[in-house]
Amino acid sequence: MSEIKPYRRGAVLNNPIKNFWRAVTKTENCWLWRKTKHGYGSLSVKGKPMRAHRFSWMIHNGPIESDLCVLHKCDNPRCVNPDHLFLGTRHENNKDRDMKHRTKVPVGANNGNAKLTESDVRTIRNKLDDGNSLASIGKEYGVTWQTIQAIKNRKTWDHLS
Repeated sequence: MSEIKPYRRGAVLNNPIKNFWRAVTKTENCWLWRKTKHGYGSLSVKGKPMRAHRFSWMIHNGPIESDLCVLHKCDNPRCVNPDHLFLGTRHENNKDRDMKHRTKVPVGANNGNAKLTESDVRTIRNKLDDGNSLASIGKEYGVTWQTIQAIKNRKTWDHLS
């Protein structure tokens, strides 16, 4: 690709494409990036970090619009094989992640943002059944009435019966 050319960094000539191929191991299917950070390969291009699979797309297919993501068909974050990559929006990336069940958000009290416990939620549901107001329950537990409403409508804590 003509846009990614060797460049000087101090007295050293840096060639991102050469550096890319030094870090790739080709297997039968995936081309694996050897060193990963948080599961994804990365390299430096003109002093800026770039994900290896994004760089692979660029050297094989050309520039990428800044608002697009490079997604994996193979679901392997280390893979840089351009045949396993496709472009999508952030929304499409999130949808792809969710469809493949790769979202691992802790639920209930295991979620670091939880202010309530499973026991609290069961008690809250009983109080709602007894006719207590959303606002009074929220005040008692130090949360908003909207939080209590979400519990009532099972938009949150829906894993509890």
